[in-house]
Amino acid sequence: MVLVAGTIAGPEALDSGAEEQAASALARIERALEETGATMHHVVRTVLYVVDMGDMPAVSRAHRRAFGGVLPVSTLVEVTALADPQALVEIQVDAIIA
Repeated sequence: MVLVAGTIAGPEALDSGAEEQAASALARIERALEETGATMHHVVRTVLYVVDMGDMPAVSRAHRRAFGGVLPVSTLVEVTALADPQALVEIQVDAIIA
């Protein structure tokens, strides 16, 4: 099992909107998974934290693009703030390598 916790967008994307931040965070997650021998296809669960539930459609678009046709089980939670005040979204994933 591979757990990737609390991933936000890279510094280059923190001034962007929620969709771009989510895409950046997911790209960082993909690179972390690859370092362990896993891929996005091994992800079975995602938890997405957003500071504004109005960003759900944008974050969902980035999520769908990252995972393609087979989406992992997902939970979306609105929070009042994230550790980095510029962050609009934070993502964690659980992956299982058989």
